[in-house]
Amino acid sequence: MRIAHVCRDLAADRATGTGAQVFATALAQAGQGHEVCLVSEALPGSRLRPPLTWVRLSPPRPDHRYFTEQLEYADRVYDTLREHGPFDVIEFSDAGGEALTVLRARRLLGEFAPATIAVTLTPWLSATGAGARSGPGAHRPVTYQSMIAEFAEGYCRARADVLIAESVAVARTSSRPVTLRRPSPPDLPGKGMSEERTVLRLGALYPGSGVEAFLRAAERAAGKDPDLRFTLRGDDTPTDPVGRSYWDHLRRMLPPALRDRVVYGGPVRTEDIGTLPVPGTPCVLPESACEPPGTAALAAALGYPVIAAHGSTAADLLDGVRIVPPGDPDRLAGAILDAVARPSVDPVRPAVRPTPGKRAAAAVPVRARPVVAAPARRAPGCLVTVVIPLHDQGRYVQEAVESVRRSDYPDVEILVVDDGSTDPETIQAFDSLHGVTKVRQANAGLPAARNAGVDKAAGRYIVPLDADDLLPPGFIGPAVRAMERHPDLGYVAGYLRYFGLLEFTHVPVGHVPGLSLVLNTHPRATGMFRRDALLEVGGYDAALPAYEDWDLYIRLHKAGYDSDILPIEGQLYRRHAESMTFSTSNGLRLELLQHLLRKHADLLSPDRSLPLVLTLAHLWKTGYEPSASVLLQREGGPR
Repeated sequence: MRIAHVCRDLAADRATGTGAQVFATALAQAGQGHEVCLVSEALPGSRLRPPLTWVRLSPPRPDHRYFTEQLEYADRVYDTLREHGPFDVIEFSDAGGEALTVLRARRLLGEFAPATIAVTLTPWLSATGAGARSGPGAHRPVTYQSMIAEFAEGYCRARADVLIAESVAVARTSSRPVTLRRPSPPDLPGKGMSEERTVLRLGALYPGSGVEAFLRAAERAAGKDPDLRFTLRGDDTPTDPVGRSYWDHLRRMLPPALRDRVVYGGPVRTEDIGTLPVPGTPCVLPESACEPPGTAALAAALGYPVIAAHGSTAADLLDGVRIVPPGDPDRLAGAILDAVARPSVDPVRPAVRPTPGKRAAAAVPVRARPVVAAPARRAPGCLVTVVIPLHDQGRYVQEAVESVRRSDYPDVEILVVDDGSTDPETIQAFDSLHGVTKVRQANAGLPAARNAGVDKAAGRYIVPLDADDLLPPGFIGPAVRAMERHPDLGYVAGYLRYFGLLEFTHVPVGHVPGLSLVLNTHPRATGMFRRDALLEVGGYDAALPAYEDWDLYIRLHKAGYDSDILPIEGQLYRRHAESMTFSTSNGLRLELLQHLLRKHADLLSPDRSLPLVLTLAHLWKTGYEPSASVLLQREGGPR
């Protein structure tokens, strides 16, 4: 079996954390005779070893612009796996949505259909925002990037064939069935540990991890045993009240009695194993159920008597630990002193106990559900109508029509709506069009012209195309197959290739709950829509002078329609001096945005309102400007 592990954390040579556990799992799978590839940007020398193979991530796509670096990373993962596949199993962490493009390509294009795609739950790395209830992510500042990451992670968890959890506590956070897999033991390079007499606290530092209770317990224990010293090892995190170092925050608040007794030694790298305390040293592990399971596995492998809190990862995974109530420094101090006096009373070992859910019998997960491959041919009767509204842009319309005719899909109706053009060149160009359905009406505006086209269309699916834009030849066929395969989709769209005054490819995210009310993460006008869905929501709002496409996407979401983004080009978006973006919408952005917020205020549920307010503060204070056309005008471009 050929297995790929995709993990950004593999680039960090740490002895705990997601990367360390992925590496240990890969070694176990290779030991079972599987061919295993590690996919990452970089790989430390300690992990470059046979029989594992390192696959370096493909370079970034030139001239592509993304809302976040994590979305760019997902495209790079997709490019890498396409180049080096096929694989029987592909394993991802859910953090950051690394599997997003791969899962979209599988869902919409039928790619990677034979592979089992597994996503491991890693709440210690997952996004901030309304979905983060515990772990470091819950204490970091909310940004538009974190809201997009939360959306991408949710997409990956929902679309994966198999969800994997390495502890019961993490498994219980999932609404989907989860495969429980025992963490593989760590790969230890040596045994030469230091002889210092100390109490070790192992694990990440963040609010809710129990490190504050540990320091209070250390003060009490030091009062009874003046020779004790305390060492903290694990990742620092930017989770103090204003998003900076949590260790600096803790250090400033240490009582005088502890300032010379407590040392923070940083994260544990593989090369640092020899500097850790000797076996028998009392080891306190984090209270949180969001601590990576590799921390408990490392403590057990090194022979430490472990102290853990009820409900924590360590209490879940290990037997023979001293269990204390979470947040109780007095009980914790007592357990520390008892472990110092009797270090080998209860040898710690991995737990063997019944657990709810399905436990993986081997390191390789089994497909949980069949994947429906893309149909080889189009479904019968899927006529597509491309609606081209036209108003005084006759010099472009013939090129737009020809771009549709070059499509890879044969059953296309081209419908051109002349919205009361007065320009003689445009009138002549419209009259000279052949082989298209033509509608002429009094000038009513772009949204009304699109609605007229939808009303007259014969097709099951509608593709709006502005007269000055072009349609990529390879969009309609894949879009039809995606819509036929998934009846819950109200629309799909693709990437936008800007040309003219601007030259780059814009990568939309899709509808991000909450965020998409204030930041247009959707595609632009061109996509493929179910005609019935457009009619159900009343088409475009004809009263809007701009943002009518943004408004439509929100209304389709409110009507219960799903949507998605094909990882292919879906629109060639011409930017020229007469574009409505420059002449109309950029000057009305504040008014239009406030109109959308008033119109769709019912989406601002209590659980979404606070993250949205925090995100608005982030956008305001950072001066973030997502619009390339606005930036061009600020630089002296079209007025």
